[in-house]
Amino acid sequence: MRTQPREILKLLAVDFVEMQHADICCGSAGTYNVTHNELSMQILDQKMNSVKGVKPDTIVTANIGCVLQLRAGVARHNLKAEVKHLIELLDEAY
Repeated sequence: MRTQPREILKLLAVDFVEMQHADICCGSAGTYNVTHNELSMQILDQKMNSVKGVKPDTIVTANIGCVLQLRAGVARHNLKAEVKHLIELLDEAY
């Protein structure tokens, strides 16, 4: 399931830039961010450091839990990026 979302992004003609460590968890992991909040925030901070490396306008994920976690990360790190689910980009394209 790793290649299909990336293929969709490329078909939408967005300027797709893959961040370093894109495949590493954002810290949401179902209810992990609730049951282990402190550890979850440490994982999120590491993820946001990878995000800062590419300075995106938009962060896209195909996981709704990650959308919420990454939005928290954007706010926590005072970034200007939007976080969207892949289906939101498809909706906008139509």
